[in-house]
Amino acid sequence: MLGMISRIGAAELVIIFAVLLLIVGPAKLPGLARSAAQSLGKAKKVQNDIQDELDSLNPLKDIKNDIDSMNPVKIVKSQIEDPPAAEPRNG
Repeated sequence: MLGMISRIGAAELVIIFAVLLLIVGPAKLPGLARSAAQSLGKAKKVQNDIQDELDSLNPLKDIKNDIDSMNPVKIVKSQIEDPPAAEPRNG
């Protein structure tokens, strides 16, 4: 759906706005825009809540985190960026 929206140009937006202005009228257009924006915000919140719930139910998430923590490239990179402190030698 977002791909379709990205193809709408300025001319199409002007035509859509003009048609809405004729159908709804200038007095009700701001209220319509506000309610549409609120509805989109609520839909986005519901989508995020569902995604968070699905992520929390994913049994592979912990395994993926464990595998990522054992990644040798990340371990070596962290050692290079933040080397451990050298221990003093007795002798």
